[in-house]
Amino acid sequence: MPSSARRSLLAFLLFAAPGTALAGPPQGAWSQSDTLGMNLVSWNVDTSKTTTVSDTTALSEFIGIHYFFIDNVRLGVNLQFTEYLSTPKSTQSRLATFAVLPQIGWHFAGPFYAAFVLTIAPWTGGVSNFVLGVQGVLGVGIPLAERVKLTLAIEVPVNFGITSTTSTTIGFTPLLGISIRL
Repeated sequence: MPSSARRSLLAFLLFAAPGTALAGPPQGAWSQSDTLGMNLVSWNVDTSKTTTVSDTTALSEFIGIHYFFIDNVRLGVNLQFTEYLSTPKSTQSRLATFAVLPQIGWHFAGPFYAAFVLTIAPWTGGVSNFVLGVQGVLGVGIPLAERVKLTLAIEVPVNFGITSTTSTTIGFTPLLGISIRL
């Protein structure tokens, strides 16, 4: 597909749908989200080492519930489960990460949204290892059906080394999901 056709298709998906489908949810609305993501690159601040998917491949699933306490602004929480797709070390579980992700999000312009997320992860690196962090998320919700949106986003997670076995890292994760207004 030529690039001009791709741009036209994207413009249609984002702006030609009815305005109510593109508007952020109103106060009092609840939404449920199911999202997949894969950290493509991560930089270890402490060791100055970069890790990519060619080093470690892990797929994350995020399951969340969100409440819009004012128009277009939500409070929510996701549970994150990350599984190693590459073979983990013999001392690691295939479950790479379990985290609780409280967050606040803002649907700032039509289908576009941003979120600030806290990371509380008692299980990281395939072992019982506590990490705290923050994440910035920027995304778009594309209407698929009444109350259902395809979500595409980028996430920049920053995790802080809390113990002697953890380091401070900064990553880049593309996300793909479905959001359902309940």
